[in-house]
Amino acid sequence: RKSQVGVFMDIGATHEGMVEMVKALESEGVFCRLLNQSLLNGTALKKVEVLILPDGDPLLLKKSLGEKGCENIRRFLHQGGRLLCVSGSAYVPAKTVRLYNKTYSFPLALINCTAEWRDTKSLESGQIEIEFSKDSIGRPKGIFLGQGGVGFSGGVGYSVIGNFKDQTPAIIEKRTGKGKIILLGVNPINLEKKSNISPAHLILKLLALNRPK
Repeated sequence: RKSQVGVFMDIGATHEGMVEMVKALESEGVFCRLLNQSLLNGTALKKVEVLILPDGDPLLLKKSLGEKGCENIRRFLHQGGRLLCVSGSAYVPAKTVRLYNKTYSFPLALINCTAEWRDTKSLESGQIEIEFSKDSIGRPKGIFLGQGGVGFSGGVGYSVIGNFKDQTPAIIEKRTGKGKIILLGVNPINLEKKSNISPAHLILKLLALNRPK
């Protein structure tokens, strides 16, 4: 039987981001399997339905995944797997990445869009409001702790699941092969209780959206 979720843990992924993600999912009974670069380069993706890249440093993650890892991720998606990238890792599958006033072309290039950091100005400092698209999450919005997140713009071929207040896409989804990719520009672990949805439920809802047949 396949484990439901593989969580990447290697150079570039923050230890805290990985631990919090696993704790949130396992609290809902979701079994997580930790995958390092060597497992990713092998056959580990055949044993999971979902791969999560937790929050991390996008430039280090790009190196850490490597050519073979990227190739395996593409195959995994083609065969029906689902990929969820969170916060810092949400840059990694974008075709164009703007970081530290530089523009990079990332090799995974699964989604034709530009990913860049957005500072969010809200009435309450330190809070980010994401408006969910109709019927996607079952709630109109989520409130996250933080000063901003990764926004997505330009390109074609993806659907928007959630927007920042200025209507910049903050959560996007793309079908690829039989699988799908979800880029979540904020960290679900930072979801405030007043949003009335737990981090794990948000993750599971996103992963089950338009479930690949």
